[in-house]
Amino acid sequence: MKYLLCFCLFGVLFLNFRDEKTDEQLIGTWTLVSVFKDSINVTDTHDPFDERYIRFSPQGSFQSDGRPFSCNSGDWTISESGSILKLRSTVDYDNGAWMIRMQGDRMEWKGIGTAVKEGFLLCFERQLEKDQNP
Repeated sequence: MKYLLCFCLFGVLFLNFRDEKTDEQLIGTWTLVSVFKDSINVTDTHDPFDERYIRFSPQGSFQSDGRPFSCNSGDWTISESGSILKLRSTVDYDNGAWMIRMQGDRMEWKGIGTAVKEGFLLCFERQLEKDQNP
């Protein structure tokens, strides 16, 4: 019984543990690699010029750009669990929440909260900043 109680307590602590590095991992510039809508690859429609990006600042602001969409900016926050990214944008249709998963220099966003966003999966890769290049 004592072991079961310890195991349950450890489980609760583990589930509530927030990866404090999520905010730090997000900071920087990410280039859009692919876009899926309802499991269909729509990257050619959403990034036909292969130039879309989003840049996150440590102060909680972001900027995105790339044709065929115009420049966008706003604020970002991460949930306590580190798995939900919320964007408050100057462009209404870009407001929303995304379930994110980060692995090294790759990041995936799965739309949540609205029927339109829920169908999307976006994949990004970290872009090395000029001062990080050898």
